[in-house]
Amino acid sequence: QYDRALEHYQHSLKICESLRNFVGMAATLANIGMCYYAMKDHPTRLQSAADHLARAFKLTSQLRQQFSAMGHSTVLSTMQGSHFKSAMILQAVLVEMEQQQDALAIAEASRAQALGLCGEGDSSTTTDWVADPSRLLQDLQHPNTVFVAYSLCPNYEDFEKHSNHLFTWTIASHDLPSPGLAFTSTEASKLQGLVNACRGTDLAMRNRVRSDSKEEPPRGGQLGEGLPCSFCNTLIYGSLEAHTTTCRAEVQRNLAHLRRLLIPPHLGELLAGKGFGNSDLNVVFIPTGCLNLVPFAALLSQDSTPLIQQCSVATSPSLTFYKKAMARQPDKATGSALLVGNPSPMPKMAGVGRLRPLSGSEAEVVQLKADLGTDNVLLGKDATKPRVTTALRAAKPPCIIHLATHGIPSDPIPHPTAEHNWDAQGSLAMAEQKNSHDPLESFLLAREVARWRLRGPQLAVLSACSSHIGAFKEVKGGTPHDSAAGLSFAFLMAGLPRTVVSLWPVNDTLVTPELMLFFYRHLKQLNGGQKKDGTLSIAPFTTAKALRLATRDMFAAHPDYKPIHLLWAPFLVSGLP
Repeated sequence: QYDRALEHYQHSLKICESLRNFVGMAATLANIGMCYYAMKDHPTRLQSAADHLARAFKLTSQLRQQFSAMGHSTVLSTMQGSHFKSAMILQAVLVEMEQQQDALAIAEASRAQALGLCGEGDSSTTTDWVADPSRLLQDLQHPNTVFVAYSLCPNYEDFEKHSNHLFTWTIASHDLPSPGLAFTSTEASKLQGLVNACRGTDLAMRNRVRSDSKEEPPRGGQLGEGLPCSFCNTLIYGSLEAHTTTCRAEVQRNLAHLRRLLIPPHLGELLAGKGFGNSDLNVVFIPTGCLNLVPFAALLSQDSTPLIQQCSVATSPSLTFYKKAMARQPDKATGSALLVGNPSPMPKMAGVGRLRPLSGSEAEVVQLKADLGTDNVLLGKDATKPRVTTALRAAKPPCIIHLATHGIPSDPIPHPTAEHNWDAQGSLAMAEQKNSHDPLESFLLAREVARWRLRGPQLAVLSACSSHIGAFKEVKGGTPHDSAAGLSFAFLMAGLPRTVVSLWPVNDTLVTPELMLFFYRHLKQLNGGQKKDGTLSIAPFTTAKALRLATRDMFAAHPDYKPIHLLWAPFLVSGLP
């Protein structure tokens, strides 16, 4: 029946063109392209599919920019899903035509548009890459750096199925063996379940809070005494030996399986045989959908070596963000550090009550104050939302922002338009203010941070639970890229080039304070130490390396932690390494 469908779509296209119904034109062009792709028994039909889908993608991209400039969020939300669907199938067509570089350009343009990185009339990067995909490789040449970008695409035989093919592009810099672009395609229907098994189960932990305890949750809404394992539900912090005995083999099998899916052969060859201290390789992952939840640092090689022992690891919301952030990045940024910890009194949350104090977070900030030699510290009652925002927007803003508090992956009060837009989700608890009748005045909201324009700060360390991504859910009309829009992305959108954030709940007294101390000591050392005036510097590629070396120190101090990635692997660098 595809021939008849094509007749109807061609007729519909003529009507839309005569009425200048551009939204209808884009949808119809996409449907024509999908019909040709389903009839791909002849090479000309495959080319026709690519042509029509490319026209639909270009038109929808232009419409998105226009509607965004006019503030039509409802129309944008309606177009979001169909636009991304066209992009996914266009990628599949181009891959089948062996035009993998062109497919990467479309994947990146779709990713950047979905995340709002092409707003305010600025789409030159993605437009240039789509028009000339070879420029993409030229723009992403940084010494000792490999980019790994992913895209989840559907089976062409059933467009309504969940994504079940993983496309992976690897871009290696010219100074590495086998430089340039490599491509792989992997069947990935079980990817979501595997990712969940490798990162702990937030839902199970929330249920434990509600049903078993009246204690207010620490940092991200979880019990204070431990972090349940995905497999045995053992509270890891309280039963370390029981956990390692019960679950080590299962955890390692899943992390190794996930590594085989996500680390392409080209990168695997570069990593072979490398260990701590002898590798300056930087690997920047560009995840999508459920891959935003992956603890890349903990992925295990055949000899059970975590990836972070072989290279410095970072993620970035998109290649477009990476290019723009690098263009703005000075050779070395210098400034002070702002340390915020254990706001008090903690605010209340509906259904949870008052969040408990974080004595470990306060101790963490006190130790960092001594180690960094800074007086720019907000603790307890001083850590209010107005004082923090004022400090960040000062004439001489801090170079480093360290926030040690409760992290919540969603807004404390649901946003009234949450189902109709893709605002960044998430919040950080601040000190409750007297005589304030607005509960949101005690929370730093991701959607507020994303609208800031900060030009001084170079690094935000969100030492809080689940501070990387927003509440991971399918939004009607949304795309897999929306899941990246959390606290981390909000700070990147505000102008910061990099963040250090967590993938899941963390404990404020065990691991986190020590890891942060190791991290800052290496960050100082890699950037030439602290200046006489107390300021610090941050050069490109030093943040991810500092976190890698801090992990090394953690393994040396606590060898029994290494098999339990839930303890040491929640934190990652997002943005520039």
